Amino acid sequence: MLVRLAVLGALAFLPGCTTPGSAGAVAAECQVAVDLSPQIQADNVNGAVAGKDCKAAFKAAGIAMLGLKKPADKDAPGLTHEIQFKTIVFSDADHAKVTLDYACNVWCGHGEEIIAERKNGRWMIASRKQTWIS
Repeated sequence: MLVRLAVLGALAFLPGCTTPGSAGAVAAECQVAVDLSPQIQADNVNGAVAGKDCKAAFKAAGIAMLGLKKPADKDAPGLTHEIQFKTIVFSDADHAKVTLDYACNVWCGHGEEIIAERKNGRWMIASRKQTWIS
């Protein structure tokens, strides 16, 4: 399993390993973000995923987006935990490398790299590591 994830990580940076720039690619990126958002446990996401508009997909899935903020912490009213999906790179139809920023308003934040795998039609987190922290 670790070898497979290492190969996937290496393949994600090779030319030709991203999905083509078509309407299908946008839908695929949106679906990855929609499936992973509940697993990441933030109260809202930015509707732009890797530079593409995924607001309709988030809305259809009932996932709160920026502008629909809610208090996340009784000790810090108004503090929200927001996800910004930065890149989604596909190595094949069932594997993707996702980078994101996770912000706790102005008080904290961190970056993550996620290896996602599609199982039974849903994207799941196969591995997750923190890349920066503030």
